[in-house]
Amino acid sequence: TVNGDFAINRGTFQIGNNNYGRTITVVGDLTVESAGSITTGTTNVSRDGSTHTFTNGTHNGHKLELQGNFTNNGNVSFTNQAAENYGTAYSNVTNVFFTNTTGDQNVTINGPTKFYSIRVQKGSDQTHTLNIDAAAEGQFQLMGPRTGWNYGNSTHTSSQYFLALAIEGGTVRLGSHIKIGALMNDGNYGYKLDEGTCLWIDGADVTV
Repeated sequence: TVNGDFAINRGTFQIGNNNYGRTITVVGDLTVESAGSITTGTTNVSRDGSTHTFTNGTHNGHKLELQGNFTNNGNVSFTNQAAENYGTAYSNVTNVFFTNTTGDQNVTINGPTKFYSIRVQKGSDQTHTLNIDAAAEGQFQLMGPRTGWNYGNSTHTSSQYFLALAIEGGTVRLGSHIKIGALMNDGNYGYKLDEGTCLWIDGADVTV
């Protein structure tokens, strides 16, 4: 846990270097400067080192919890994927959770940023907003799966945790230069919006 702001001014901060899942919490703002980067280890993750896939009730892979703002002026990769694969879940990834329940949070993208999954837990209603904006098209990518969860199928009760976008509290505002190629795959739900939450398309290009 970082009890304050975390700045990567130069060099690379890698999340994970073996098959043990890491959980990192940043209470303040996370900033990656132009000479800095974040990467994710290439090894498939397990919780106890005995298998290559794990679930701790919230995610598959590493977990990064942010309670402040996130700004990327450098290069960030929360997945090792070269391209989107909407039908497959990976475990050598970092899932990013936004969890400030008392105020808005801002994601400001000024450099290449590859998200695997975004999970938003900002209270019990849509009062507080996660704003996601990019300086140019192509800098933001959301590469996690869009399949495996069907609201009419009770056997998929845990698959929601592997989806690219899950809004469990608050509002997610997708702003300028944010492009998401698909939020569904093969007729399956590829995102999760709980009752009382909001997905706000504000200048973004999103295919549902």
